[in-house]
Amino acid sequence: MSELHLSLIIIGLVFIAAVFLFNRWQERKYRRQSEKMFRGERQDVLFDEAPNKANLGDHEPKDHEPRKRIEPSFSASPSVASATPASQMPKKPSPAHSVPTNSSAKSPPSGGPLSGNSALGRKEPPLRSVGKSASSAPVTSIAGRTEPTVAPASTLDKTERHGAIDEAIDLIGTIALAQAVTGDSVKSLLVRAQTFGKPVHFEGLDDAGHWTEIAPAGHYRDLKSALQLADRRGPASTADVSRFIALIKQFATELSGTVQMEAEDSATIRATELDAFCAEVDVEIGVNLIASELAFAGTKLRALAESSGMKLNADGVFHLVDEQGASLFTLGNSEPRPLLPEHVKNITTHGITLLLDVPRSAHGVKAFDQMLKLGRHIADSLGGDVVDDNRKPLTDAGAESIRGQLRMIYQQMDGYGIPPGSALALRLFS
Repeated sequence: MSELHLSLIIIGLVFIAAVFLFNRWQERKYRRQSEKMFRGERQDVLFDEAPNKANLGDHEPKDHEPRKRIEPSFSASPSVASATPASQMPKKPSPAHSVPTNSSAKSPPSGGPLSGNSALGRKEPPLRSVGKSASSAPVTSIAGRTEPTVAPASTLDKTERHGAIDEAIDLIGTIALAQAVTGDSVKSLLVRAQTFGKPVHFEGLDDAGHWTEIAPAGHYRDLKSALQLADRRGPASTADVSRFIALIKQFATELSGTVQMEAEDSATIRATELDAFCAEVDVEIGVNLIASELAFAGTKLRALAESSGMKLNADGVFHLVDEQGASLFTLGNSEPRPLLPEHVKNITTHGITLLLDVPRSAHGVKAFDQMLKLGRHIADSLGGDVVDDNRKPLTDAGAESIRGQLRMIYQQMDGYGIPPGSALALRLFS
């Protein structure tokens, strides 16, 4: 054997040893990160009693504050004995009766107290709760979901409604016009309304008697405007409500029309109550998978996820959608590095999380079962465990407890007139 051959063999062995040591170092690094991520006891958002206000924090959420979640634990079952009777569940507050006014008239006083939850500001709980209120009470468990409650038609009109505006979550102003207008002629007015902290929508009453989204070439006999009263960032502010009412009255003056609108005090109360309802039902349920020994390879995760119908998006998260394109649940890396399509083949991880956004999913228990089935399939295939945030195995009893709590949340949403996964729910929980 020549010196050249011997040198090449030594260089090859050194290179192999270096690669092996580097891979071992990477594996130890990500294992420590994974253990740190899953370490510690966390509060059970679904099964524990509601924490007191001090535990939730005293600050109001800011508009750009990141959404947080509490990962449910599975060590306890929900208490049915203390459940609130269905008859005492929160009901959807109705807007105070609108009084027709001309554009210069002041808003009428509030029509009286509204039904539903007491006026509460949203308190953002730690970690994975998306806003469960400290004052929320459990609701009675049911064997299955109730049929969605259809929100009543607006008292301001009896025409057929094809648009997105709904009094369940919107402050609505209807402008009765002296003569029809085109979409182009009111375009500048609509642009001036896009300056609020919550979404603003406009619709027009067309020649067929339908309320539809305003199109440039359309002709409209009346106009309808709406300020969304709440979303995941919190309720519409008093200042926005007041400014919106003033702006719509100004529009009515410029168009030589009259406006019907809810009183400012009533709308502000409804915004606060709607936000309190959102805080009670806005929950995300996660199923964690941790590697038993070897880290999960990104290529194998992708193959298993895509074989189950999931698609890897540009955000580095796998999504499973239904036939209508609505999201069922997601799969993402529990470690900081996202599973970006261009890098996933080079990624290894010691933990992944399957996540169900409860109020945005119309399929609830079915989606949870499908998510859990996929989680167990991945764990069996790659050598991992399905656990809660306290690193305890997710048992069949724990899964059944979650199903019961999902039914409670969906019953509460149906009773409020905002079915989970509906167009209203997607607007509200955005």
